[in-house]
Amino acid sequence: MGTRNPGQPTAAGRVALTSPVTAFSGRKQATPMSTSWQPTLVITIPSNAAAGVYTGTITHSVA
Repeated sequence: MGTRNPGQPTAAGRVALTSPVTAFSGRKQATPMSTSWQPTLVITIPSNAAAGVYTGTITHSVA
């Protein structure tokens, strides 16, 4: 079946999304396989941030 390795398996391993990060990695197997994930995103707003509406984009790609 193959193994999958999470990029950051626990909240303690969290990283900033200022550059691309790996969600999962694994090896291609001879038989079809799939992986699903339910990420938790933590947004930290600095106390000195101006009031307003902020937007962002998270892009998930498979290579």
